[in-house]
Amino acid sequence: MSFNVSGIKFTKDDLSTIVLTDIRAGSISHSHFFHLLPGDKRAILLLRAGDFIEQSFITKYLEKGMTSLYQLEVVSQEDIDEYKSFWHEI
Repeated sequence: MSFNVSGIKFTKDDLSTIVLTDIRAGSISHSHFFHLLPGDKRAILLLRAGDFIEQSFITKYLEKGMTSLYQLEVVSQEDIDEYKSFWHEI
């Protein structure tokens, strides 16, 4: 099944699961984070890639009993590491 949420098009196969406690607060998200409703018929965008991740975002969903979210990676960790090393060389 394909989804189109706020102009972001993807399938469930494009998503990976991330444990909420593995999300680093105080950083910029390199993924879009989603919650899929039961039956996987609808996706809800919780945070866009490029948004600042606050601890309150993580706490809010942990308090609701959620342990993980789906993520659609926009920028890989390898790309981020390459970008950082480029600027350290200058």
